[in-house]
Amino acid sequence: GSRAVPGRLESKQEQAASADCAGKKGGVIHEIRLSQRVGFGKRQLDPCPQPPHSPPAMPMHQLNEEDLRESFARSSGPGGQHVNKVSTAVTLTHLPTGLSVTVSDSRSQSMNRSIARKRLAEKISQQRAARRQNARAAAAKARRRLAPRSRSEKRKLVEGKRRRSEVKKGRGRVSE
Repeated sequence: GSRAVPGRLESKQEQAASADCAGKKGGVIHEIRLSQRVGFGKRQLDPCPQPPHSPPAMPMHQLNEEDLRESFARSSGPGGQHVNKVSTAVTLTHLPTGLSVTVSDSRSQSMNRSIARKRLAEKISQQRAARRQNARAAAAKARRRLAPRSRSEKRKLVEGKRRRSEVKKGRGRVSE
């Protein structure tokens, strides 16, 4: 997380990261730690403690460079003259799946390219996971549909049909 050092202004990126962390946690959680930047023995609050290691949720898909089409465009938003003059926005398209990602987060084209690759790999992984989940659901549905009915289920079904036929018998014409 970002570290607040007395007498030093935080950059906009550090402020955004701190605000982003607070938003994800639903409030700021502070952890008291010994600071290495301020000086020995001084205590300082860490506004967004990170766990020591967090394994990735899903294995990332490996991208083949031959399967990618990359195009560049001028970005918009903050960044000043650099963003207005240089084509920093990256659009990355995965040709086999047709998925595309556009990234203009950074002023640097190379940073945007690496971010785009990560996001595209994540998107492909999510699509594959969803496809696997749908296949599992369809198989389970077919299994339930084709499973033989138990004796109690058959009894309940026949009882329901008998009741329904009694109701329908009562709907006949009224004889005088």
